[in-house]
Amino acid sequence: MAQMKTPKSIVACLFAGVLIAHANPLLYQTGFPNTVGQPLAGQGGWTKTGGGVGPIVSAGNLSMTGFAAPTGNSIAITPGNAAIVGQSIPNQTGDTWMSFMFRVNSLGSLDSTGTPLAGFVDDSGNEVGLISLRTDGSNFDIGGSITPTSSFGWNTDGTGWTVGATFLVVEQYSIRGDYDVLNGWIFQDGTVVPWWGTNPLGSAIQVASYNGTTGVDGVFISSDPTSANVTLDEVRVGTTWADVTPVATPDTGDTALLLVLSLSTIVCLVPSRCKRAMPL
Repeated sequence: MAQMKTPKSIVACLFAGVLIAHANPLLYQTGFPNTVGQPLAGQGGWTKTGGGVGPIVSAGNLSMTGFAAPTGNSIAITPGNAAIVGQSIPNQTGDTWMSFMFRVNSLGSLDSTGTPLAGFVDDSGNEVGLISLRTDGSNFDIGGSITPTSSFGWNTDGTGWTVGATFLVVEQYSIRGDYDVLNGWIFQDGTVVPWWGTNPLGSAIQVASYNGTTGVDGVFISSDPTSANVTLDEVRVGTTWADVTPVATPDTGDTALLLVLSLSTIVCLVPSRCKRAMPL
């Protein structure tokens, strides 16, 4: 009897399903389904420190090609609403991952020193694993640091990243005994298509510091007097790369694309936008 062959379409769909599936539940996720026009603080478990009102919930969303569709609303970060908002997550003592999308609408009061945008909170209430922005001429750089006062690692993309473009940042914060490591990946919509669901070999930002962190139990978003005017959306926190980088639900064409992407770890449409560093 002739051996029955499995249709290629079924194989492709099964493979795509493997890419989309997440083995772990997210530690936290929000598309900011909160009251538009009101401060984020006091809604959905977000708390505030600082004298200003902090980020404001805004209508509309950010999106990335190939990424899961956005939900809810977004938040607006402006220099005039200076405050830090925080959200609790289950305590983590190893690797914690976070992703979020953002767009710098204008440089606002941003300076060349650097201003925190988002990051983690340790179990002593300190900000750790900071993702920050600084000016770079008429553009901006994206950087990372273990603490607000430790050394920054900056990714400049040569001449700075473009105001008005949408970016996805993926951050891994690792507690390794008495020192911590931050790895960050930067993707600009329309120029780089990452292989969603797997971890690229290198990172765009990498810093390490002796900090003595014992655990991470929160995330924060910062609106500072020296902030740019930023729209931020779709915060995901998990324990793996796959947790925080969900692909879009595929149609027939998307399934074929996912199968092609399985042949490499990352597809770079503009090589100059692919930033890699040797991992620690």
